[in-house]
Amino acid sequence: MKKIVKTFFIIVGLAVVYVLALELSVRIFYPQPFFSFFMYSSHLWEKGDDHWLTRKNGIEFSKRLGFKCRMDVFDRKRDPKKKQGVYRILIFGDSVTVHGFPHYPANLELLLNGGSPEGAYEVWNLAVPTYNTFQEKELFDLEGLKLKPDMIMVGFCLNDFEPGCVAMRKDGKIVLCQLQDDVWLEVSPFLFNNSHLYRLVISNLMRQKASKLSNRERSACPEAAQYRMLNPRYYSLVSESLRYFRDVSRGNGIPFVLLVFPALKDEKNCSEYGREAYAAILEICKRLNIDYIDFTPYFKKSGDWEKFRYLDRKDDYLHFNNTGHKLVAEVLYAYVDSVKRGHQ
Repeated sequence: MKKIVKTFFIIVGLAVVYVLALELSVRIFYPQPFFSFFMYSSHLWEKGDDHWLTRKNGIEFSKRLGFKCRMDVFDRKRDPKKKQGVYRILIFGDSVTVHGFPHYPANLELLLNGGSPEGAYEVWNLAVPTYNTFQEKELFDLEGLKLKPDMIMVGFCLNDFEPGCVAMRKDGKIVLCQLQDDVWLEVSPFLFNNSHLYRLVISNLMRQKASKLSNRERSACPEAAQYRMLNPRYYSLVSESLRYFRDVSRGNGIPFVLLVFPALKDEKNCSEYGREAYAAILEICKRLNIDYIDFTPYFKKSGDWEKFRYLDRKDDYLHFNNTGHKLVAEVLYAYVDSVKRGHQ
């Protein structure tokens, strides 16, 4: 009996050591940061107090959007009622459009107003970190036309072909969910907060559940067949979301332009996914006859991609720094000027 108990504890001990070794390896070589799943669900989500988000940051959960924010959370507070003579530009996007000091929408507003913080132009930054094109379309549907825009811009990041994930309470349980597909997965708050290995396992389970839905749609979206690395379900969501932006904007006589932001590295150094995502978004724009600005040539022209990166973020090739935000604003300033002159 003692031998059996001893063997049992040895096996359990080895299993614990093995799991701890895996945990350490994931943390070192393939970290799974908490915010990569749902930045604004916060570490306090497991306590069940969803209302603190609303009180503190103006963020609340939304079945349709995952979560939604006050329109001034990532921008200065503004009056939704448009003054006479004001030209209002709405910019939708994700963290690429938000993370700047100042971000390119604020830079653009300063340029359009001749350096003044206020003037005849308003550039509203309606971007929300972690949002993808589908969520941006939903936000546009909810709020866009109410603000009476004169121009619509959407910032597109190459990871927008991937699903968004958020933490919510469903039937009294903590779950991760992908709202576009209504995919749910119950999780352990303690393990999810503390274990990178657990987050890795959970993320793969979510991906598998979503891919089952995606495989059903592969034949229904023949345009996606040429892209081996892209999920056809999310290719279709991007395409249909941009079609919606185009149709509603045109139906209301509002210029609409897509801003295509590249990975900040030479094409030869990009992943196969990155190359396919870049090719796919340009193909969608041309197929749907959507006006777009490809920022790759503008960033590439300097010959130094590192010039536009946050160099303290080792593996971040998507978010550009203040220099990048200024460059984007200058390009958009010329674009807005050309559109307005074309309408005169």
